[in-house]
Parts: sequence; structure tokens; C-alpha cells
Amino acid sequence: MIKRIFTFIIICGFVSVAMAQYSFDQLMSFGLRSDEKGDYPTAIVSLDQAIEMKPQEDIAWLTRGVVRVHMKDYGSAVVDFNKAILLNPGRNQTYLYRFIAYKETENYQFAFSDINRYLGEETEDTFAHQERMDLSMLLSEYETFQADFEWMFAKLGDAMLDEYGYGKKQLQHFEKTKQMSVYARILGTTYGKYPESKSLKAHYVAATFQAEQFATCLKLVNELLEQYPNNSNYQRYKADALFYLNRIDEAAELYASLLKIMQRPSIVTGK
Repeated sequence: MIKRIFTFIIICGFVSVAMAQYSFDQLMSFGLRSDEKGDYPTAIVSLDQAIEMKPQEDIAWLTRGVVRVHMKDYGSAVVDFNKAILLNPGRNQTYLYRFIAYKETENYQFAFSDINRYLGEETEDTFAHQERMDLSMLLSEYETFQADFEWMFAKLGDAMLDEYGYGKKQLQHFEKTKQMSVYARILGTTYGKYPESKSLKAHYVAATFQAEQFATCLKLVNELLEQYPNNSNYQRYKADALFYLNRIDEAAELYASLLKIMQRPSIVTGK
């Protein structure tokens, strides 16, 4: 191990001497190419020299910070991003990269501040909206979560909840944090804007049921059953909602008809 470290130091020394003849732009270009190839030590050596040559250039500090993110050296990356922002607070990209470093080190409040700053200008960045949606859910920043949820749904439609898996992930999170009523409200607001969405309505049914909003759940599932009368999952939600609304006879009748095709255990029989 010591021999390998020594060899690395010697190689970096030779690289450093060889690079001394290059211009700032050449050093930056070489650093970027090395980063793209995954040769992070060589990229760092090149960018160290670029910074030494022109320490007032924020782009050099930003680029070295990005390489350090790729190396998972997030603490050092934050130091570089801080310097880049000090030199040029108007370069919006730096806030996005510092957000990533903060998030990876679980400095979530700092990360939230940076992603908000970034999205204040880059409003059409899907990756940033997705990241902020996840972070705001974690931080219980529900106004921001709703704004990004609606923005993402407008972009991706039903695929956001199904193919991309956000519906299941969010249901699990809000159930775990016992905030399902909040999620039901957010889904309800979004559904009001996109009433044609089958997937959104189905997730809204699940959320209202878990939030114990059984009257709303029953209304929604009746609407779905008008379109999909043979859907046993919707029929089951209806039976369960009727049961909790103390409409026992209606629930029992529906449970009886579902007995042979039930997909999950009955809350009444446990079978």
C-alpha cells in the first residue's frame, strides 16, 4: 500500500512538471478530459495548476469541485464550491453542484437552500425539480413538494407515478411519517387539475384510504368502477371503505362476491 502511494506521488510529480508549460485553458481542458475518462488524480493535478496560475477564475474552482464530487470527496468539493461562489456568486451551476455535495453529506438544509437558489433561475431543469421534490418530502417542506410534484406530473404524466416509481415511493414515505392526509391533499389538488389521469386517481384512492378519509375514497372508487367495473382491487377498496363507514351490510355483500378473487386479506375475515 505504501509503495503504491509513493508511486502515485512520483507519477503526479512527473505530471505536474510536464504540465508546467501549458496555458490556463490547456490545463482546464486536460483536467476535464481526464475527469471524463475517470482519471481523477490526473484531473486534480491539472486543475491544481490551473488554480495556481489563475486563482481568481471561479470556473477552475468549480471544475475541481466537480471532480471531487466524482471522487466522492464531498467535504473538499464544498470547499472548492464555496471559493467559486465567493469569486462569482452569479454562476448558477455552482449552486447545483454544491447542492449535490451537501445532500451526499446529509447537510439537507444547506442543500435545500442551494437547490432553491438554482431553480430560481433554471426553472426547466427536470433533474433539479426531481431532486428538490425528494428533498422537500424528506424535510417536510410540503408547499415546495407540491409545487415540484405538480411540475413533474405536468412533464411526465402518469409515467411519473408508475414507470418512474414515485407513486409507490411517496406512499411509503408518507405512511411511514404518518402524514398521509398531507399526501392525500396534495394528490387531490393535482387530480383537480388533471381529472383525466387514471393513475393519479388510483393513487389518490390509496392515499385517502390510508389517511382514513373513507367517504372521499368511496366517492373516487365509485367513479373508477364506472370505467372499470370488473377491477377487483377497486371493488376491494370500495368494500373496505363501506366497512369503515359502518355500512356493514353493503360491505359484506361485496366481500362475499370477492371471496374467490381477493388479492389481499380481508380486514374482516383476515383471510
